[in-house]
Amino acid sequence: MPVKASRLLLVLACLVFVTHFTAEAQSVTVVPTSLSFGNQIQGTASAIKKVSLKNGQSAAITIASISTGLPDYSYASNCPVSPATLAASASCAMSIVFTPSTLGSRPATLTIKDTGTSSPQVVTLSGTGIAPSLVSLSVTPTNTSIFAGSTQQFTATGTFNNGSTQDLTSTVKWSSSSTAVATERSGGLAAGVAQGIATITASSGTVSASATLTVTPAILTSLSVTPGTASVPAGKTQQFIATGTYSNGTTQNLNSTAKWTSSSTTVATVKSTGLVTGVAQGTSTITAAVGAISGIATLT
Repeated sequence: MPVKASRLLLVLACLVFVTHFTAEAQSVTVVPTSLSFGNQIQGTASAIKKVSLKNGQSAAITIASISTGLPDYSYASNCPVSPATLAASASCAMSIVFTPSTLGSRPATLTIKDTGTSSPQVVTLSGTGIAPSLVSLSVTPTNTSIFAGSTQQFTATGTFNNGSTQDLTSTVKWSSSSTAVATERSGGLAAGVAQGIATITASSGTVSASATLTVTPAILTSLSVTPGTASVPAGKTQQFIATGTYSNGTTQNLNSTAKWTSSSTTVATVKSTGLVTGVAQGTSTITAAVGAISGIATLT
């Protein structure tokens, strides 16, 4: 190749290099050009990531706007926005935080519009919203007592790693340590079966919590006297029956333990076993009582 041609090519290459170098030096740049926030629990804020904007031009520039395009990404900036200017060779910074509002991938772009020759400058933003995970459970009441045959509603409250709490009563798995003492239905409703102590547990995956349920003997809830209405001649007798119903659904003949009374002993008298004798014409109310629980019948 002739010497003159070689020199010409060398000059051209130098001009290209100088032109490229000068353009790079005089442009407005942003570093880095992408930010990845990875997985972030929905509704919680990520660690701050920074972006630097440098004015490589020989004159000041005016920044018209800074935006992320998605509310999930917020920023704080010391970059001067119009009408203030960023001086030549000066830099400013933006702090970006990712707070996912929904689950899944949340791509966005940080866009900086200015009077620089390379405007707009863009930074690719990426992050994924993930569901909070359960870290603990609590069961309330923690220690309670019921009669056999009655029920107790328990509540399970979950605490998540984002600090939130939620009523999980209807979704956790419930169990009883002794079904002979108490059974646990879905939804946290425990039923007392017989006297004793049972541990009631709520679990979700590997997370669980328990409460203590003490079941005491069944109590008398009602008492009925039969027949409800009877009629006998004076001097004749009528046997009444007192039947008690208990909190566990069982019934029992209480004739020998109930206290029997007649509202009018001039009409009828009653023995301790519930045997009534007609005395004279009229009507009397026959009552059987066990403590505060009573039942009545009418004798004519």
